Amino acid sequence: IDLGVAKTIAVSGENKDHLLPLEQIKRIEKRIGTLQRRKAKVEKFSDRWKYFGRIVAKLYSRIARIRRDFLHKTSCELSKNHGVIVMEDLRVKNMSKSVSGTKEEPGRNVAQKSGLNRAILRQGWGNFRIMMEYKTKWYGSQLIFVSPKNTSRRCCQCGYTHEDNRQAQADFLCQKCGYNENADKNAANNIRRLGIESL
Repeated sequence: IDLGVAKTIAVSGENKDHLLPLEQIKRIEKRIGTLQRRKAKVEKFSDRWKYFGRIVAKLYSRIARIRRDFLHKTSCELSKNHGVIVMEDLRVKNMSKSVSGTKEEPGRNVAQKSGLNRAILRQGWGNFRIMMEYKTKWYGSQLIFVSPKNTSRRCCQCGYTHEDNRQAQADFLCQKCGYNENADKNAANNIRRLGIESL
């Protein structure tokens, strides 16, 4: 399993992709943004301010339910139908750290990193890992974690590793053998190979 931003969960050897309904979530987030701007214009702690607060809380709860439903269904399907599952040992907390820095030493590419952090947290990778850990025990399958280092840069056909192999978010093109594949699928194949080696 490769966890990504474009493809939420890419599985090696499967044509089917498991995608979080991002369009639906983004529509709700847009509505939240509109309501929060309107809330900022009214008097604090007034009835109108509290009214906007309740609606925003309900919309955040709706996003959480959509994500939880997707993660539960996907983790159940994978745990039931596979004897051995290999996942990246991702440190989501470290990946989504702020890079804003301090006044003396401001961070670089803060806006881009902020957008990436939002996209990572939107996917719910941490919750998915927890669900996979206990559901594989329920269904008697085995869960293996491998290092994510270079899995998105290594060619799963010839093993050539270089940052130029992945020049776009979705596309992988090996600079050595010319192998062309979706980047998340290529990473999933590399993760599978690492899992087999560890066995």
